[in-house]
Amino acid sequence: LETLSSSVLSDVSTAAPSSSLLLQCGSVQCSSSGTSVAAESCLRTVMSASRLACTLEVALSRKLYSAFSCWSFGVASSQVHLQQCCEELEKQIAEQKSWRQEADCKIREMVRCGEILERQRLRLQRELSEAQRQDRSRGEQSEALQTFLEHEEQLTELLKARLW
Repeated sequence: LETLSSSVLSDVSTAAPSSSLLLQCGSVQCSSSGTSVAAESCLRTVMSASRLACTLEVALSRKLYSAFSCWSFGVASSQVHLQQCCEELEKQIAEQKSWRQEADCKIREMVRCGEILERQRLRLQRELSEAQRQDRSRGEQSEALQTFLEHEEQLTELLKARLW
């Protein structure tokens, strides 16, 4: 408020009366024998002071109006800015929510695929184990048959040798 008052005073162009004139007016008393010059001087001082008061009042009113306008514009501007910020944040939240929903959907899909792959892995592992067991069994049978064949060939050779 002090800076506003000093600003108003600097805007006022009316000259204030001198202090000697004000002292002189303060000592003038109304009487029928008083000089008209002193009364006229006092009247001028009072008029000058009144003009100064009116000018100050107008200047102060303008400054207050200007300050209030700036303040209310600032408040309105701040409200608009806050509204824009809120809208931007709400937009970001909506985008993040959408992204999160998409991510959740993809994660669920990946989990389902992982479960399917795990079932397939277990099935293939069982099939591999079965194939390996069958391979060992066939290998053992093959060895047994190879041994039997070799034994039969030896017997056939012995029989042929005896017959000849």
